[in-house]
Amino acid sequence: MAKSKEIYFLLKTLAEKHDIVISVFLILFIAAFYLVTLNDGHPWMDDSAMYIMHAANIAEGRAYCDTCYLYNPENPYVGPRCYPPIYPIALAPVYKSFGMNFKAMKAENVFFFMLFLFFLYLFFKKRLDGHYALFAVFMTGMNFKFWKFSNMVYSDFLFCLLVYLFFWAHKNGEKKYINYAGLGFLGWLAYAARLPGVLLPLSVLVAEAARGRRQFFSQEWKRLSVMLGIFFCLALAQGIVMNCGFAYADQLADSFKGHPWKFIRMAKMVFASLYALFYSAQDQSAFMDSAAFFLFVLFVFFVVLGLWSLRRNFFEPFNIFAFSYLFLICFGGIYDGIRYLFPVIPAFMLYAFCGIRNFRKLQIAGFVFAAGIFISYVSGYLFFSDFKTKDRGFLSKNAVQTFYFLRFG
Repeated sequence: MAKSKEIYFLLKTLAEKHDIVISVFLILFIAAFYLVTLNDGHPWMDDSAMYIMHAANIAEGRAYCDTCYLYNPENPYVGPRCYPPIYPIALAPVYKSFGMNFKAMKAENVFFFMLFLFFLYLFFKKRLDGHYALFAVFMTGMNFKFWKFSNMVYSDFLFCLLVYLFFWAHKNGEKKYINYAGLGFLGWLAYAARLPGVLLPLSVLVAEAARGRRQFFSQEWKRLSVMLGIFFCLALAQGIVMNCGFAYADQLADSFKGHPWKFIRMAKMVFASLYALFYSAQDQSAFMDSAAFFLFVLFVFFVVLGLWSLRRNFFEPFNIFAFSYLFLICFGGIYDGIRYLFPVIPAFMLYAFCGIRNFRKLQIAGFVFAAGIFISYVSGYLFFSDFKTKDRGFLSKNAVQTFYFLRFG
């Protein structure tokens, strides 16, 4: 026990003295690992196809929504008429330069992920000690589920980057009108990447209201008005210029229908996905499954302690965003896999680390948790994960031959 204590405090001192250098090298290592394990195919995912077709339309000068997708208003859950524009705009130069090159598109996603990890580190460092921030970067970057989506052309990494850039800017920026205008712009970028980005400026607004600032002509409310004005003007312009209007209106209306217990079913799916963060879900042994369950229980315990320790300062924009985001995907019935949790998984890490930090007697338990995470990640990648497989998806030989036959007969 004494030896474990010495190792813990040695690592803590090292992380606090050289945290920024270690964080850069850690992020570069994670990015290199992601790039080395990229493949040139793509799983069968319709969202990716829509993003790429939008990007092709931008690169080749066609109408943004001209994707040949036959939208069925009677079944809007399949997908909206068109997708938000920021990710296709980011993909367009890659498509213009490399064509239908999935590796190039995935490499751009890895770049977004690197930036996301960097701003995640800066955000955590403002709230916790440097060694907690470094472990948050490791726990996020080397997680199996995040790694798996590096081989898919999705907007999730870009959205995560914009979310944590927004909250880092809000935490560090001076209270000036120009900074709040920038927050409005960042909020719109997140909204134009994924619909829940609308929660970013609203979370700042709710936090101010919760603090009891009801003088609507005060300087603070005027700055908030600038932020919201910039955000909603850009959101309106997006709908007009891209000629896609409120593309998700039918899908949202359909999502809120159905059985009143759908919220509970979605919440159970979210809980199961959080549990799945702690194992590779590939050839899982009984021992690894038991270890994953132990780590998950320990993690939930730390999260509860952390939320309890933050109870007096809970109504901050980041906390409001995290729980309103969870409420949206559960109550709206729009949860469709663990990637929907990517923006809020670091929030649970933050609460867990707050629990460990604020209850000093648990710091050794925190060290055991960190060691367990490290061992589970390494053993998972070496023995249980599927990172060596090459799923070429719709670039496989059979798929290409089928497409050729359908096109040319």
